[in-house]
Amino acid sequence: MIRSSIRRLHNVSRGSETIPYVPVPKNKYNIKRSAFNFKPQAQPGLIYNPPAAIINPSMQTPYIFLPQNDPRRELAKANRIPDEIIADMPIIRQFKAPNEREYSISRETVEEMKKLAAQDPERWDLKALSKKFNIEMRKLIYFFRTEHQRAKKLQNLQESGKLPKHILDRQKRRQIKSGQKSQQQPQSHQYRKKGGQQHNNDRPRSEGPKREAILDLNKYKGQEIRVRCVGGRQITGYLKGFDQLMNLVLEDVVEQLREGLNQLPVEDTIIECHGGHTYKGYRFLGKICGVSIVRAGESMEMGLRDCCRSVKIGKILIQRDEETALPKLFYEKLPRDISDRYVFLLDPMLATGGSAMMAIEVLLARGVRMDRIFFLNLLAAPEGIRAFRSKYPDVKIITGGIDERLDEDKYIVPGLGDFGDRYYCI
Repeated sequence: MIRSSIRRLHNVSRGSETIPYVPVPKNKYNIKRSAFNFKPQAQPGLIYNPPAAIINPSMQTPYIFLPQNDPRRELAKANRIPDEIIADMPIIRQFKAPNEREYSISRETVEEMKKLAAQDPERWDLKALSKKFNIEMRKLIYFFRTEHQRAKKLQNLQESGKLPKHILDRQKRRQIKSGQKSQQQPQSHQYRKKGGQQHNNDRPRSEGPKREAILDLNKYKGQEIRVRCVGGRQITGYLKGFDQLMNLVLEDVVEQLREGLNQLPVEDTIIECHGGHTYKGYRFLGKICGVSIVRAGESMEMGLRDCCRSVKIGKILIQRDEETALPKLFYEKLPRDISDRYVFLLDPMLATGGSAMMAIEVLLARGVRMDRIFFLNLLAAPEGIRAFRSKYPDVKIITGGIDERLDEDKYIVPGLGDFGDRYYCI
């Protein structure tokens, strides 16, 4: 269309007598033909620059757009309300969106609502208070319903089968925390994938063979404890098989550590209690430190923490060569003042004693006295005890039980196998 208009102007400029006719479609906003089909920009019913005698706000040019010598400026000033009168006029209603709610309720507001409800309960019900203070009714329920009313409502919802999911989950968590088991079997959450195959989330992830381990800890318990240890972390409720094992083991570790603490020298001391009274007791002469042989020794740190909350714990990484059965030192991180402390060396298994003896050498090199070292473990073999006592006679060994012997692979019989691999499921 623009190109046709340019061609027409070009023909006129050349002096052509005939102007070619260019058909223009009708404008839907105007019946007249136009080169450009623009929508009208002015609002409907708005007329700019009416006659000067007309003063009509709906048909008036804005004041700032009027010329300086236009008489309508004087008429607009005469009809304008002064600022002094506007400032003295009262506010009829402060604007607020109809769906805007108060999300933070102050304590003063709650006390005022309760005061109104106590004065006239029939007038100031939940609906009236919600309208006056612009607060949702579901929030006012928490302030005005008693525990009995809330429990009765939950019971009605539970009987009707309309109890919300988050309340059901909360009840299950409370039952598990208090040790109560539900009377009903939990429903299995099932879902279907594409293809119609049905899956069950309650099915254990792995169904491998189970292994059994025997811990001989009758030195402290007075009877043999048999712990069935599940191979692999199969889900059994909210507990894992290895966690059940270590809960029993750590109880015996605490007993072993207490036995070790009884060997430390003490002195008399007097402390001041809360009420200003004094108490005569004992305290250890030396400081205590724990050193765990990574990885298996780390499982005994929790028992040491139970006895001594603020105890320092160092790390020594020693691994045994599977072919030669000789230990190798890879890493050590010990407290700086370890030479002034009594050291509890933590390793659950004493087989050949090679790893423990290398750890003793590391401690002796850091200035720790031999008679200040206590070696704590769960199971020990006679060969390891003899080798350990012949080389370090002053080191005290505290063990939970002594098994029969070592096999050709230098493992304790019957033993537990590789304690670190079994505890960390490797």
